[in-house]
Amino acid sequence: MAAKFAGAINLDIRDSKADWEPFLAKKASKDAPNVLVILYDDTGLAAWSPFGGRINMPTLQKLADRGLDIVRRQPEPGCRSRM
Repeated sequence: MAAKFAGAINLDIRDSKADWEPFLAKKASKDAPNVLVILYDDTGLAAWSPFGGRINMPTLQKLADRGLDIVRRQPEPGCRSRM
C-alpha cells in the first residue's frame, strides 16, 4: 500500500506544499579521483572521427580538441569459454 500523501495541492502552485525533498545529485568526496570512463562497444578505434575516421563522434571530438588523448586502452575479447 502506498504511503499517505502529506503535502497540499491547491489551485495555485504557490499555495501548494510538496511531499518530498528536492532531488540533489550525489557529490563526490573531496579526495575522490578524477576519472572518466568512455565505453564504446564494437567499434574500431581508427573509425572514430578524432582519429581521422568516418564515424562522427562529436562528444569524443570535443574531448580530443581540448587535449584528451586516449593512451590507455583495454580491449577485451568478445567471447570467453566458461570452463
